[in-house]
Amino acid sequence: YAKTCHVELAILNHCFLVYLGWHQKWLTLLSERDNVGACVDPGNYLHYGHQDPEPVCRELGRFAKMVRAGNVVPMLEGDVVEQFKKEGSFQPWQAVSFDEGVIDQVACYQALADGGYAGVVSLKTAGSHPNGPLEAIRHSWQALNRSLSQIK
Repeated sequence: YAKTCHVELAILNHCFLVYLGWHQKWLTLLSERDNVGACVDPGNYLHYGHQDPEPVCRELGRFAKMVRAGNVVPMLEGDVVEQFKKEGSFQPWQAVSFDEGVIDQVACYQALADGGYAGVVSLKTAGSHPNGPLEAIRHSWQALNRSLSQIK
């Protein structure tokens, strides 16, 4: 039905069923539909699957339909344990401004471009900023544009 309405479907790497890059690759291949692909989220590869995002981006470049831009840093072990005991949630990674995390953004986007991706990049999270959320969005948006301008 989506194809008849000219809708592209992007399978997000999130949580239990689909969280590794190869899950997205195979669901895309097995769908046998040209309007189905991966929604690439480099931070989710770290968070859910402990995968290095760059090789995953390299593998998924030809399957990507959308990209969610964001960055993360690892939480301190004590903080992860405390949060789990207090709230029952497991959060080993914390969202940060786009250019402040551990993901090599330029390498990931270059890998996607090398695989043929030239589509939508959505700013997933802006992290935080001492001057408030609007400044966090501006900061991350500028950092995203700087990263994308380096792609050949």
